[in-house]
Amino acid sequence: MRVAVAVGLLALAPARAFAEADVAPPPPPAWSTLGPRNAVTTAPLAFLARGAALSYERLVTPRVSVVALGGYRSAALGDYASTTWTGGVEARVWVRWPRTAVAMSGPYLGLHVSVGYTQLTDRTTATRVGSSWGLSERLDFGWRFVALGHLAVAPWVGLGLREDVDGRGRLATTARVAGAFGFDVGWMF
Repeated sequence: MRVAVAVGLLALAPARAFAEADVAPPPPPAWSTLGPRNAVTTAPLAFLARGAALSYERLVTPRVSVVALGGYRSAALGDYASTTWTGGVEARVWVRWPRTAVAMSGPYLGLHVSVGYTQLTDRTTATRVGSSWGLSERLDFGWRFVALGHLAVAPWVGLGLREDVDGRGRLATTARVAGAFGFDVGWMF
């Protein structure tokens, strides 16, 4: 009888080992161990267009972040002056998490929506020439590199639609396919 019980227990031991192996995988890292969950960035290429851009990003789930962005540009030269104010939002899905040690790092896909208001004036006569609204919807792909745990550099490319709307409603709205590229530099905290 004892032999039969011993053989039965030995026969069940491998089955128990396999059953324990089928237990759910370990949970992802705790939310508090993901590192910085906020980022403030700027777009250095905006300075080449006589402008500035600033954005704030917040991680809302371990794989999704939301970006609020704003910018200013004064690009017209000579007898004309222009000002463009922009604002927008972008939702990003981080592709490689949890394989990266720092959240909001590595490759991402972003859905970008922004609006800009441009006003053009003639400096010689001090009169307003016109204005327009620009609407942009874009799908972006980028890759954020993080150095020293906080310094962020993210090159990106995007493809989407751009609509221009006359500020006075006299011209027809036009929509066109537009590409974009750039890189952001900032600090994560």
